[in-house]
Amino acid sequence: MNEENGNGTSSPTVTPAGETLISMRNIWKTYQMGNEELHALRDVSFK
Repeated sequence: MNEENGNGTSSPTVTPAGETLISMRNIWKTYQMGNEELHALRDVSFK
């Protein structure tokens, strides 16, 4: 998230130490290739 600093530009918002910025759970990505499925990601989680 960015905040405008008054002169038309933006600066990044500072996140307090120890606070999770991004968290994803149980991510799946499957590509269909003809009759086959290619699992690029399967049940991936991270913070």
